[in-house]
Amino acid sequence: MKYHRPAPIASFCTQGPYQISAPLAWEQMRLFVREHDLRTKVIRAIGYYMDDPADVASEHIRYTACIDVGANPPCDPAQAIHEEMFPGGVYASLDYKGETSGVGRVFSQLKRQWLPSQPVELDSKRPFLEIYDTSNSLSYHGDFAAELGIPVLTSMNPQTMC
Repeated sequence: MKYHRPAPIASFCTQGPYQISAPLAWEQMRLFVREHDLRTKVIRAIGYYMDDPADVASEHIRYTACIDVGANPPCDPAQAIHEEMFPGGVYASLDYKGETSGVGRVFSQLKRQWLPSQPVELDSKRPFLEIYDTSNSLSYHGDFAAELGIPVLTSMNPQTMC
């Protein structure tokens, strides 16, 4: 379990199957970062998986690419880059390294196999996450490494997880 503090972020949302919408979102975010010379300011990059493809029609699935640059993240409404708050909270997390196509399978296994045997429950109000460190190129193609997390509700004190 890992606690993530809420933080202001810049975000770009897309809709459609994750294998299409995630790369498109990161391409747009990469362009935004380059145009605004933010590469050295990015603390972390965060991908939000908002919907379970088993429950939502593929054309309505939502994915959001986000960057954390500290306080007052830049926005550009003309490019559909908006400021929002990273929801933070407790996540069941693991380090992932592999193909982008394997992320959905890992999330599914965490939700359907691991979670039922744990003393926590899924927090359906928050997104599933992939969190990249600053060495990532904000690319969503082929192999990559990220922390994957599913939002959970727990009776443990989040402050002791920092």
